[in-house]
Amino acid sequence: METMTKVYYANELYHHGIEGQKWGVRRYQNEDGSLTEEGKKRYNKLVKRETKTYEKSLDYAMKKGADTRYDKAKKELDYEEQNGGSTAKTRYKYNVAKIQKEGYDKIDEYARKTIKEIDPDNYNSNAGKSAVKSMGITVLATAALGLLGGGAAVFAVKGPSDTQKKIQEYTSLEQRRMDEKVKKEKEKYKSGKY
Repeated sequence: METMTKVYYANELYHHGIEGQKWGVRRYQNEDGSLTEEGKKRYNKLVKRETKTYEKSLDYAMKKGADTRYDKAKKELDYEEQNGGSTAKTRYKYNVAKIQKEGYDKIDEYARKTIKEIDPDNYNSNAGKSAVKSMGITVLATAALGLLGGGAAVFAVKGPSDTQKKIQEYTSLEQRRMDEKVKKEKEKYKSGKY
C-alpha cells in the first residue's frame, strides 16, 4: 500500500477563494454607477471617518480658537464704543481676529466640502485611519494676538489620505493669505491710521 503525502512549499501562495463570495456580484455599486444600499452605508462611514479626523486636526482647533478670539474682540470693541469710543489697539485686535475667523471659516467650509466629495472606490482607508494633519502656527498671527509664538505639528504613523492632503494644501494657501492681511493690519496700526 502506497501512502500519498502532500508537500507544501514555503514560497508558494495558496488561495481557494473567500467563503460565500460570488463571482461577478457587485456589493457597493450598481452597473450604472449608482451606489447600492451597502455602498451608501460604506460611503457614509468614510465621510464620518474623515470628518472625525478633520475635527481632531490642528486646523479645526485653530478655527475654534479664532472663533473665540473674534467673539471676545467683538465684545470688547462694542463695550468701548458704547462707553465713549474705541482705541486703536482694540480695533486692531478686532480686525486681526476677524481676518483669522474668516480665514478659518473658509478652511472649514472647504474641508467639509472636500470630505463630502470622497470617491468610495478610490479611497485608501488605511491611509486616513491614524493620520492627523500637521500644520504650523505662524509666529506673525500668534504674536499679533499676544499668544505664544512658535509652531505646532502632529505627525501620523501612516501618511494622510488624499482628502487630507487636499485640505492641507488649501490650508497652507489660506494661511498665507491670512498672514498677508494680518501683516497689512499691523503696518496700518503701527503707522497710526486707525
